[in-house]
Amino acid sequence: MDPLAAALRSMEDRVVDDACAALQRRGEPHYRAGDSRRKLLELFRRVVASIEARDPSTVAFYSEGIAGERLRAGFSIAEVQAAFNVLEEAMWANAVDALEVDQRIQAIEAISTYLGAGRDALARTYVSSMAVGSAGSSPQPNPDDPALVVTDVLGRIGMITMRDHAKRNALGSRMASQIRAALEPLRSTTSAP
Repeated sequence: MDPLAAALRSMEDRVVDDACAALQRRGEPHYRAGDSRRKLLELFRRVVASIEARDPSTVAFYSEGIAGERLRAGFSIAEVQAAFNVLEEAMWANAVDALEVDQRIQAIEAISTYLGAGRDALARTYVSSMAVGSAGSSPQPNPDDPALVVTDVLGRIGMITMRDHAKRNALGSRMASQIRAALEPLRSTTSAP
């Protein structure tokens, strides 16, 4: 058994309680309900399983699954990321208190790495789900259209898709010019309160 995973398992309740308290202090609207602890506990267990297996896919797959679920429930991506952040801080604090000095850096690196993999998967899936939900499908390049940049707006979120596939979206003067032009209308659309 991985020593860090074993140490984290032994402090499960304390870590999750600390993360729950921090999340409540933040006042995130969708995390006021009583199931916040259950959600944080499940995320904690997935992170520990990933650390033990030395495989980020456990937490990444879980994060992909909750991204769609939380989006449909009306959670903002910032709220879900906040849950990841408070759990990470609680894991760090408790691991530092429980581990020997020479184990602390490795523990913090592992916690950050595996939670980071989960956060990345969450963000990718969240943004992809939002793009598909707003447009019905992902933007597809039109070979007859010389535009290298396509924009889309979902609420207050503006998305720019680069689609110069032949040049692997290399940033040349034409691409940069089209990105600048695409940003102007998005500024007014996404900055309104």
